[in-house]
Amino acid sequence: MDDAANIIHTVTPPIFIGVSLIIYFKKVIYYHIIREQVVKKNPLKFH
Repeated sequence: MDDAANIIHTVTPPIFIGVSLIIYFKKVIYYHIIREQVVKKNPLKFH
C-alpha cells in the first residue's frame, strides 16, 4: 500500500501540471483565434 501511494504521489504532480498546461495553452490559442476573427469582422471595435 505504501509503495503504491508513493508511486501515485510521485507520478501525479507532473501529469497534473502537464494537463493544466495543455488546457491553458488551448485556452490561449482559442482566445487568439476568436479575437483575430472578431477583429477581421469588426475592425473598428479594436482601434
